[in-house]
Amino acid sequence: MANQTATITEFIDYSSEYEVLICRVCQFCINPAQVNRHLLRHHHSLSRADRVNLMDTISECQLVLAAADSVKAPGHLECYFS
Repeated sequence: MANQTATITEFIDYSSEYEVLICRVCQFCINPAQVNRHLLRHHHSLSRADRVNLMDTISECQLVLAAADSVKAPGHLECYFS
C-alpha cells in the first residue's frame, strides 16, 4: 500500500460468536498464530510494516479466541467439513 497505512478494520474482523479472526478480503478464518503467514501469502501488496502493525493491533486487543481444534463451522457450512 503505497503511502498508506493498513488498518485492522480493512483486513480483519473478529467474530465473538465463533471466537475467530476472519480476513475481510478473502473471508478466510485465520489462526491467530498464523496472521502474518496469511497476510504474507494472500495479500502481497501489504508492506512488512503494515503486517507488523496489524499483528501488534490484534495482540493488543486481548480477544477471546477459540482453540484452533475447537472452532465450530457455522451450520450452513457444516456440510463442507463433514
